[in-house]
Amino acid sequence: MDFGLSCAEAHGIAAIRTHLDSHEGQGETVWGAFAEIREAWKGR
Repeated sequence: MDFGLSCAEAHGIAAIRTHLDSHEGQGETVWGAFAEIREAWKGR
């Protein structure tokens, strides 16, 4: 996720629409990682 966000930022992208797959048993991991990245990139 970080690489994609870094590239988007470098090219002036201001908003990104995403779809996260959270298959059986993976939801907590996927959404936890997303929350961490979102917090790290907040305000940029």
